[in-house]
Amino acid sequence: MRAARMMFVTGMISVLASSLTGACAEPSDRCQEVPDRLMDRIRSVLTEDAFVAGPGAAVKSSSYRHVYLVAVPIGVRGVGNETGVWATTSLDGHGTLTAAGEVASRLSSASWGPDDPREGDDGWQEAASCV
Repeated sequence: MRAARMMFVTGMISVLASSLTGACAEPSDRCQEVPDRLMDRIRSVLTEDAFVAGPGAAVKSSSYRHVYLVAVPIGVRGVGNETGVWATTSLDGHGTLTAAGEVASRLSSASWGPDDPREGDDGWQEAASCV
């Protein structure tokens, strides 16, 4: 069990080091606060108790008519952070919520469909620059 946990932590360190997307980018003027209800929903889909979600930020996508891209720094206690991006149809926490990339799909139980927003879509980099 200890070896498996060490492998998990070691793997997370290497992933975290290689995937800090948007960490140095200037914040977009399109950044919006993410209400607590939506942050609670994102926290509820994280797959490990050790994952800690920091304050998120949203950007309304121009690529998708009714979609917001929500970037959230996800930390592993004592290890570091990486940024996950989710897509939602509403910032009030009642809309659909899907993983919008590899990090969000790996760290959460939210689905990632073939037509969901991807890293190149409008709003992705802006959302990541907001956190």
